[in-house]
Amino acid sequence: MASKTKYGRVGKVNGNKLSRGQKQKSLAPLFLCSLLLWITVAVISIFVAAGCLYNNSLYIVQVHSNDTTPVQVQLGYFGTCVSTNTNADDIHSNTTKTACVQHLQYDDDEPLVSQFVEELSEKNEGTDFSAIGEPLGKILPIAELLRRKVFPAGVPISFLVIYLLSIMSFWILLASSNRSKTYKAVFAATALLNAYGLTIGFIVATTTWQACRGLIFPAQGDTGIIEPGVFVTENTALQNWQWAVVGLSVALQLCVAGLFVQRRAYGDEASLKPSINIKSYKLCC
Repeated sequence: MASKTKYGRVGKVNGNKLSRGQKQKSLAPLFLCSLLLWITVAVISIFVAAGCLYNNSLYIVQVHSNDTTPVQVQLGYFGTCVSTNTNADDIHSNTTKTACVQHLQYDDDEPLVSQFVEELSEKNEGTDFSAIGEPLGKILPIAELLRRKVFPAGVPISFLVIYLLSIMSFWILLASSNRSKTYKAVFAATALLNAYGLTIGFIVATTTWQACRGLIFPAQGDTGIIEPGVFVTENTALQNWQWAVVGLSVALQLCVAGLFVQRRAYGDEASLKPSINIKSYKLCC
């Protein structure tokens, strides 16, 4: 923007510099908001991905049969849990036993059914689990097929990796001067990683919902017949958490965008605190 000076010369006014009497713009509110959203998304994402590693509360789908001995297989991204009620005749009893095995700990030299029976026996000494061998042998292979073909762990892993990389580039960007060449390169990388991570998060939530609905079709509820005598139940709680991650990720990207729009508008004079210039802000180890 050109302006005429006292001596008739035309000068250029820098819009990124504070005029006399103008207060510094604090980035603290948007910065704290983005930090809180980042922590929330990271915690929920890890919580969802770690389902069925140590307990069966957050599985993707549950496979079970109508055999005399009730056995359920809960499938997670990185682990599988097997639950059985050793006293099914007493409806008032709470004798459900559960064992979870991480997928990385599968032993290729031992039948998978035997591994879960051994895990149940180790955690519940004195209880006989020999009766679950036959029904478990019918439903466990189906659950494993779903794990490999329908719900692979690679997609959630990709989301977590790209998400963490985008946050690292975000910190580097925030600590850089917006006049440097590094700033422009890291800004482009951050925008690309954020967009790609958000896309993958949306894909995970959408494909999980579509796959679950396809498995239970044509049933109208949350349980369908996958083959004669074998049923599959979707876990809507996990799907809700996945959609929450997508929504929070969108809010995070808006906060990050607002943060850099404000910083660009006020130049390097914008600060995290009114008394601290952004140029003095550095990454901590």
